[in-house]
Amino acid sequence: MAGLSAVGGVGAGLSQARFQAEYQVRVLKEQQAVVDDLGSAALKLIKMALSSEPMQHDLDVIA
Repeated sequence: MAGLSAVGGVGAGLSQARFQAEYQVRVLKEQQAVVDDLGSAALKLIKMALSSEPMQHDLDVIA
């Protein structure tokens, strides 16, 4: 019986390792999407700052 429970433990360990690997892949894909979105936002901000169009609203930093 001890041998059977050891085999079951190995299977559970492999299942846990597989779950962790798949989870890591999903997390990395999500992180890449966030990085891409932030990069796009930064480029848009830089383009707006460098455009020759006058600003429509002034920021009052004294108030």
